[in-house]
Amino acid sequence: MSTFTLFFEPLDVLVFRDHRPFMAGQHFLARSIFPLPSVFFGALRAALLERAGARFDKPAFGLEGLAAAVLGDADHPGRLQLRGPLLASDRGKTLDLMLPWPHDLDIREHDFALVLPEAQEGPPGLRWDGRTMAEWTGPLPRTRASGKPSAERFLLTAGGAAKYARASARGDREFSLARSKESDARGESDYVAEHTILRKERRTGLARDANTLVVDDAMLYTIETWRLREGIGFAVDVGLTGAPNATDANFLREALKALHNHVLRLGGKGHHARIRIFERSPLTDLFPPIESPHSKAWLLTPSLIAPGDAMMAVGKQIRLGGINLRAGKHPKGPKPLESALDAGSVLFYRNTPVHELRGRLARVNDTRGEQTGYPEQAGFGLHAILPYTCDKTTTP
Repeated sequence: MSTFTLFFEPLDVLVFRDHRPFMAGQHFLARSIFPLPSVFFGALRAALLERAGARFDKPAFGLEGLAAAVLGDADHPGRLQLRGPLLASDRGKTLDLMLPWPHDLDIREHDFALVLPEAQEGPPGLRWDGRTMAEWTGPLPRTRASGKPSAERFLLTAGGAAKYARASARGDREFSLARSKESDARGESDYVAEHTILRKERRTGLARDANTLVVDDAMLYTIETWRLREGIGFAVDVGLTGAPNATDANFLREALKALHNHVLRLGGKGHHARIRIFERSPLTDLFPPIESPHSKAWLLTPSLIAPGDAMMAVGKQIRLGGINLRAGKHPKGPKPLESALDAGSVLFYRNTPVHELRGRLARVNDTRGEQTGYPEQAGFGLHAILPYTCDKTTTP
């Protein structure tokens, strides 16, 4: 079936809290993190269920037939398949993606350098021990010794991602990415600074007793909110799991089209976003088909899938957590914290061509994600498979 892209345009500041709870005298700051895929999976399902006439106090939400099969209920997620979210700029008829910066791309003061695995066995990096990422004790892959790493956070545009993919395939340790105020205005820059599209604001309040409405001076709290620049939002691809089915596809198509320009709750109580529907995904044909003896997986959303036989991994480990608001497949209450690889992490595979790795990862049954409530179906583990060449300055 065709995949639709939903563009969530924030109408106000948004709050995407991390896993830490408020505790008097201890944790009084709620930071916002890049929204997890489950945020959009839940928001979209809730909007579709409400429009389908769901009764959340009834078994199976009171739905039958196609609505029940596609949208699911409290214990079954249905057949929705999401990919994302990714930051995007609304260009009218198209969306321009802004992708998480890959951790093997080193930003220096005046240039860019790739972290390339050395050709000999036993490359350094971060290794997966079954549950967490453990630091490799050997030396890191060589990068340029000169220049000071940038502390600023950046995002790759589609053009920058294509250049990154070509440099990786050729084994180019250094390459250039273009950016200027003029190219930014035209949407032609290869990368953008995060602060130019996203501003973080802090708001402070006092907690009140629910019964007496008396302010508890020990519960001063601060919430970090996100404000996106006008025209910036989140892109999420939506399709169906399983084999193509024309009846289910038509139901989803009509349900999604009914949400066009619809406003739904997103990013905190009282905050909203407007949905626009695009019938062609900006992820389509994003990377040119290049073959190489080796390939790597660039994570575009957080993943709980163990790297398995990956020969090297570079990236950042994060904790996923939250609260189950009702008992069902998972018990009601706080979820156990789970280790995951953050978006931007890169997994390297030796002697594995792109087409072979793409097929292998497509067949991975993410049982850990299903068990913990972070399934691929909700958008976790979205990745780009790219070719790479080992460090050409090292002899195998």
